[in-house]
Order: sequence, then C-alpha cells, then structure tokens
Amino acid sequence: FNLEPYIPTGSLVTAATLKLRANPSLGINDPQSIGIYRLKRPWVSDEVTWDEAAAGVPWASGGADDTIVDRGDVSYDTIVVDDSFYALYTWDITELVNEWVQNPAANYGLIMLATSPIPVRHRFCSTEWPQVDHRPELVVTYIGAATVPTPTATPGTGTTTPSVGPTVGPTAGTETFNPIK
Repeated sequence: FNLEPYIPTGSLVTAATLKLRANPSLGINDPQSIGIYRLKRPWVSDEVTWDEAAAGVPWASGGADDTIVDRGDVSYDTIVVDDSFYALYTWDITELVNEWVQNPAANYGLIMLATSPIPVRHRFCSTEWPQVDHRPELVVTYIGAATVPTPTATPGTGTTTPSVGPTVGPTAGTETFNPIK
C-alpha cells in the first residue's frame, strides 16, 4: 500500500484497518488464526515466491520466515478466519501503518501468517478480483502534522521575529487504499 503521496510524513494515524474478503477455498478450511507481520525488506510482486523475494534474490528463510532479515517477530493483530462464504475479515494494523507514515522508506508491506499448527488453506480475494467491492482495502484515519511558521533571528539584536504568513493547521482525513503491484 503506497501511503506516501496521500498521508504526510509525521501525521498521526488514529486508525488503520486491513479488510480482506474470503474467497471460498477448496479442501480443509477449519478455523485458523492468521496474524499480520511487518516485512523488513523489498520484494517484487510479479516475482515473489516461497523461496525468493525477487527473481534470484532468496528470502533468508522460506516463506519470509526469518524474523531478523525477512519479517518482524510480533503480530500487529491476529484474528480467527473460518473461510465463511465471502466473509469480510478485518485486522487492526494502526501501529504498523503509523510506523510506515513516520518512516515511509521502511514500508515493505506486510505478510499474513497462520499461527495455528493445523494444516488449513484459506484464500482471499485479490486486487485483480472482478468484483471491486471484494478487493483488499486498507482504511486509514489520520491527523496531519501542523505547519507552524519558523521564527527568524534578527542579526545583532538577540531577538526573533515570527515569520510572516499563515499558520497551516493540521489536516485530517480517512483514506482507503488498494494494494499496488
């Protein structure tokens, strides 16, 4: 999710929700806990595999499972998914999105990992899904940082004068993002 052109760096994210719609899968679909983790390194969407972040660039551990190089070791949110027919699932990832807004260069996306030991397969509608309202969304509510005039020093007087111009107050808003390729 590319947030940088829409949410100013330094803004405070007050809420961020990842929304995914289940794509009814084949096979075993018992309930399973799925957590959201921060990715720590770049990857290429058209080239990523279980073994490689990009063509010829392996993950440190298969499935981006190395918590030192590939991904974070703590889930930002974990929910139980039971694969109900096109059910909508939401994860609260406010803390993760706040990290991305404070440091856009660290936004390598996220990875979903099952935390249940049982072998289950769950699928979700992708960004290419034909029904637009079934595609993944990240809904972010934020308060932008205020721009305050910078005082100007008056040479030789030891005093400062406020700069001329309006003070721009904080912006606020809610943005909805779709994944980018």
